[in-house]
Amino acid sequence: MIHSMTGYGRAEIREDGVDLSVELRSVNHRFLDISLRLPKSLASLEARAKELIGRRLSRGRVSGTLAWGNSGGDTEAISIDREVADRYHALLCDLKANYDLAGEVDLTTMAARPDIWKVERRELDLDALWTYVDRGLEQSLDELIDTRAREGKELAKDLSERVNVIRRMGEEIAVWMPQKTENARDKLCERLEKLISMPEIPPERLAMEATILADRMDCTEECVRLRIHCDHFHQYLLEGGPVGRKLNFLLQEMGRESNTIGSKANDAEVSQQVVRLKEEVEKLREQVQNIE
Repeated sequence: MIHSMTGYGRAEIREDGVDLSVELRSVNHRFLDISLRLPKSLASLEARAKELIGRRLSRGRVSGTLAWGNSGGDTEAISIDREVADRYHALLCDLKANYDLAGEVDLTTMAARPDIWKVERRELDLDALWTYVDRGLEQSLDELIDTRAREGKELAKDLSERVNVIRRMGEEIAVWMPQKTENARDKLCERLEKLISMPEIPPERLAMEATILADRMDCTEECVRLRIHCDHFHQYLLEGGPVGRKLNFLLQEMGRESNTIGSKANDAEVSQQVVRLKEEVEKLREQVQNIE
């Protein structure tokens, strides 16, 4: 099964005082590009999180957000620096007495002094917390990959139908070309007959040139290669997995064969078919950009 590169996954874990949510989104990209937003306290886990994602995804631009809270206990301890508080209180009381100021040195006055508060951060057990992050990432990846698989199934159906259209167009050109080549040779010979009477041009030379020009219009080889590319395209769709780059390469080859057929064909009907052929190849190319 092929996978799209567009997907979404979310997971929440609430247990043992841990409140964790993980959200992942992915869109198409030539390579695997991972961007995560983690709380500052968990920043050191970013590399491990990216490594985990990289083990399960091969292509796509992945953006993720991890939110964490600890409802089972505070991660910060707040206390009063009593030595600083005593100094503030003594200075304020001295200021009031010496200058006969109105007002009291009360709780509001003291609480406004930022230096009296001490905040001590408690160290997190990141190894223990990683077990929750790991589970959250795995669960969100499960959902994201599932959505990519569902969209990939729909894409595979559309791609298969479009490549069948291209194959039929190539087969029609292959059927047309022998007769059109023969017609071109006949017309060319008619034109050259007028020149054959000229003594300075050998008749056998003119006949050889006519044959060479007609052979240059033959697109049999290009039509065969186009059919082979279509067969390989179907094979990769059935094979599944990360085949986006292989499919894109085949489309480049299909484009080259179409261009060669167009340059060889000296016929309005074939030229119109080639234009339609190129349009289908381009539509396929746009769709394949979403394949992992």
